[in-house]
This record gives sequence, structure tokens and C-alpha cells, in this order.
Amino acid sequence: MLTFRPLTPSVDDLAAANLLLQSAFQADSNWEHSLRRYIGFQPDGWIVAEENGQPVAMVGAVEYGTYAYIGMMAVHESQQRRGIGMQVMEQILAHLDRKGCPIVLLDATKSGVGLYNKLGFTKMGVRAVFDYRASTPPPPPDQPYYLLTAANLEEVIAFDRPIFGGDRRRLLEAQLEDHPDRGLLTRGANGEITGYLFADERRLAPFLASTPQTADTLLRAGLQFSFNALPGVIAPLQNKAAVDMLVDYGFVSLRNCAHMQRGGSAHPQQIDKLYGQLSYAVG
Repeated sequence: MLTFRPLTPSVDDLAAANLLLQSAFQADSNWEHSLRRYIGFQPDGWIVAEENGQPVAMVGAVEYGTYAYIGMMAVHESQQRRGIGMQVMEQILAHLDRKGCPIVLLDATKSGVGLYNKLGFTKMGVRAVFDYRASTPPPPPDQPYYLLTAANLEEVIAFDRPIFGGDRRRLLEAQLEDHPDRGLLTRGANGEITGYLFADERRLAPFLASTPQTADTLLRAGLQFSFNALPGVIAPLQNKAAVDMLVDYGFVSLRNCAHMQRGGSAHPQQIDKLYGQLSYAVG
């Protein structure tokens, strides 16, 4: 019999969750730092399913006021095809319903789309991972750009809110804390923010821009950083300007997820200004 409990940021819980994710996704990545951050964003939003005291599945959701983003839905490889994914999803959706969350978004692999359809989700588009494959970065941009710092973070949050469709202050504060010298922004003729980008050691995200020209400036500037591995961008395929730009600069799309929504009559985000989301877990 399955039992459900909150996932906590304890060392033991994070280690167990990391092993669970590695098994479910067949990957040797380490998710412990990300999980600690995500639990910090939403302490009551993460659930572990256990059987005989052993974790067999997990899922989480981060709320942004107007909607929630579900991610990290994982079932241990040895426990798949037993309906556990359905049960853990029902738990998180019931939690969000009790809190009155009107819209829920998630990104689903091909194998998960059928499950989410049964739970009332509808495919709204595709979010694809574009991996950088160019041998050398492009030249720096001709247009000016600036370092994103604590002094201008409030402006960035205000710019981000209507495009992202919700308040992700906690996420942006954490991103700046983790990468204090790798955030960039652009300004318009009147000094207003027109876009921003974080370039962490493996991904260009979040990445928002008011125009394709602004996005081009930020991307070229971001690619001037050094990276631990060739960086990636998770972009919505509906944003044709984003896709065309990424391809032009040597990015290749190798994998994607169906972007799905439950509730609401319209998508909460301004897709044409969204050039890169932080992750499939939190949007």
C-alpha cells in the first residue's frame, strides 16, 4: 500500500530523491541542489510516495500566484506500470485544488502524455531543448547590455511578471544568488528593461526578451561566458523567432516535451517573449 508524505530538504531525503530520479529518468545527473532550491521555493509542494518505507515515486509543484508548475514526476524504474504515477499525480492535483490554484502547467515526455490527458491536461504546444553545437561563440553584440545585480533585480522581477504570467521572485532571487556574475539585461531608449538572461554553467535561462533584436543581443552576450558543458536552452516551439535565432547560432533540438495545461481559458504566459525557461520542473 502506498503512503504519501512531504519531501523535505534533509540530507537523507534529498539523497533518496536523487536516486529515485536517476532510476526513473535513467540518468546519472545530480538533482540535489536543484531539489533543495525547489523545496525552498515551495516547501509544501513536494510529495514522496513510499511503499514499505521505501520511496517509489515523487512529484512537486511550485505556485506562482496565477498558476502552478508541476515537475519532477518520477516513478522508480522497478515500480513503473503499476499505476503509481496516476496516484502521485492525483495527490498533487488534489493539493493544488484545495489551495484554489486555477491553472496548472507541466511539460510531458511522450510516454507521459496519455496519463496527463486522463487527468484533464490539454497539449498547448511543445517546449524543446536546444543544445549548442557551434565550435566557437559568435562575436559580442553591437548593442549595449548590462550586468544583472541586486540593485536592478526589482526591475527585472517587474519585467518578468507579465511575461511569465506569475510572480517568481523567489526563483529569480535564488538564480542571482547562485550566479551573481552571470546575469545580463538590456534597456530601451527610456531606460526601461527590455530583456534579461542568466547564463549558468550549463543553461541559458531564464531568458525573456521584448523583441527578437533584444533576444539576439542577450544570446550573443550570454555565449561569451565559459561553460562546464555546451549550454542548452528550453524554448517554446511556438516562438518562431526564438527557434530561428537558436538554429542560426548553432543550436540543435534533440529532445522535446509536450507543454500541457489544466484549467483556465487561455495560456498565462506571453509565449512570443519567452526565449528560455529555467527547467522542465519549474517553468
